[in-house]
Formats: sequence, structure tokens, C-alpha cells
Amino acid sequence: MPKAIQELDRSEGVGARGGIGEGPRFQGKIVWLDSADLPRIEKMTTADFCTKYRLDNDVRERLNDEGISNMISLFYEDEDGLKEMGFNIGSIAEIKAALKRRLADKHPDITVVAPRTTNEWDVRGGVGGAGGHGDIKAGEGGTGKAVSLDPNRLHAENVTGVIRGGKGGAAGTTGNSSLSAANTHSSSMQTARAGTIPDVNMDQVDVIQKGLLVEGGEGGAGGWAPNKGGIGGEGQGPRIPMLHVHLFKVNGGTGGEGGNALREGGGGGEGGAPEIPDLILSISEETRRMIPWTPIEKLDFDDANLRKMLKDNGFRTVGGLLELQQTDLVSVPGFKRGYPRVLQAELDRFCSKYKQ
Repeated sequence: MPKAIQELDRSEGVGARGGIGEGPRFQGKIVWLDSADLPRIEKMTTADFCTKYRLDNDVRERLNDEGISNMISLFYEDEDGLKEMGFNIGSIAEIKAALKRRLADKHPDITVVAPRTTNEWDVRGGVGGAGGHGDIKAGEGGTGKAVSLDPNRLHAENVTGVIRGGKGGAAGTTGNSSLSAANTHSSSMQTARAGTIPDVNMDQVDVIQKGLLVEGGEGGAGGWAPNKGGIGGEGQGPRIPMLHVHLFKVNGGTGGEGGNALREGGGGGEGGAPEIPDLILSISEETRRMIPWTPIEKLDFDDANLRKMLKDNGFRTVGGLLELQQTDLVSVPGFKRGYPRVLQAELDRFCSKYKQ
């Protein structure tokens, strides 16, 4: 073994981790309408709107404090804007539900679904970063994460096209021209880590050409160090609501390459999967409009803590819960993994008598 490598102490520095490459985040209006329909909506003061559709006083006061004096302004607002104003997830969902009830009352001909003639998808998981070179030990390839989707939901939406799993990063190389042949082909070389695979049958789909390409971020490369190369940075996947996925070709993030080292190469960064949030319950817009104003107390929850958690986060009505996305509750204090399925089951039972 070369003297330079022999004299390296294992306590010497490790290369820094590469930076995170953030993925694009698409956020539509809180109620998605065709732009040609917006001028047709009748104006209504925010105070009258909150009173008629039974929104909480704190919602009314916050809207007034933020200068939103007329209800029509809310049709031009997006979720991020409301979050910046301080609204929690429940209050935002209740505002959405109230706006849709207003449309049902005054403009039943205006649809609240983005028009589409096709629902072809081209969605690919993340790409793991390559492992770094190490003269003694190679770095592992990073994991390419796959997008997580519900096959039943895809079938219901008649989704066609391509949904591919993640692509694992290549393993790093090992060996040094000055070492012996045995060391050059060291058995410590790591295997490339496989990309995870979505739970969707891919045998029957073909690659299709899409419109605008949307790609996740690319993580920075791990830093060089004599002892061990730095880990490649995470490449975060894009976030696009399920309703709009068909408009784009969507690629996950690309993990950064692991840093090189004289001893051990750094591991490749993780390639994040696209995030495609969907509503807690899939029902038609026609069905949503048939559901009357109903307080959440009418739902038969066995767990009182679930009801309290929902009310503490601004939820008041069944209509508001139907605007909830499956991932919204994950970061809420008191969240339990089974809550989304409990909500789905109870909302499905409640809405069944209104389904078309």
C-alpha cells in the first residue's frame, strides 16, 4: 500500500455533504376555474360571505386584516398565499368548501375541475447519485426513490402513459494504479443500490411524448477528503397536484455524486420521488355540490382525539374535510398513521347517499 495512504489517520476529516437540490412545487389556485369564468362570478363582501357560509369569526377577521374585503378575491388566491396570512390547513379547506358552495348557489354551470381531453402521464422516480471513488473502498450508489400512488385511484381516473420506478445510482470505483492487482479489484467495492419500484403494473404502457418537462432538483456533489468522501446531496422531487400531472412530463430529483477519497468514497445522494398529493376522498364535483353544510360532529368517529385534532386545526364541516389532501395531516401534532384511512372510511360512508 502506498505510504501516503498508510500514513492517513482515520480520524482525519470527512468530506462535506453536498447541498440539497430543491424540487419545483406547483401550487394552483385554491379553487381551480377556467380563467374565462372568473369575471362572471358575482361580487360579495367577505363579511357577508363568511356569515352566509358559516365560516368562523377568526377566518373573517384574518381576511379583513389582510385586506380581502370581497369574496371574489379568494378565487385568485393560492394555498401558499393563505398560509402566509396565517391560516391553518383546516381553515383553508373550509374556505375552499365555502367558495364551492357559493358557486353551486349562484353559478352551477361553472365547473371546478381543470378541463382536459387526455389523462396521459409520464412520471419517473428519482435517480440516485453515483458512489464516489475510493482507492481502498468505493462509495455506494444512492437510492432512486419511486413515486407512491394508489393503483385503484389511477384506474378510476383512467390514467395512461408511463409511471417508472426510481433509478439506483452506480456504485463507485475502487483501486489505484500503484496498488497491486489484488488491491485494484478490492472485494470491498459496494453494489449500486437499486431504485424502489411503484406498485403499478408497467407491462402494458409505452413511452409517450409530453409537453413541458418538470424535473426535481439536483443534489450537490459530496466533498473530497483524504479519509472518506462526503455524501452526495439529496435531489428533491417536484410536487404537483394529481389534477395537473397530465400537463407535464415529470422526473424526480437527482442525487449528488459521492465525494472521492484516498480511503473510502462517499455515498451517492438520494434522488427524491415526485410528490403527487391527492384529496382524502375521490368523488366527483357533482357529488360534492350535492352535499349540504354539515358539521363534523355528524360524522361517527370512534376516536375523540381525532375529532379534537381536526377542530383544533380549523376543520368544521364535512365539506371542509373533503378538501383535505392525504398528506396534510402528517405534520399536525397528535397525528396517527391510521387517521387518513379512518377519515376516508367515514367520509365514504357519509357521501355514499349523495354519489351520482
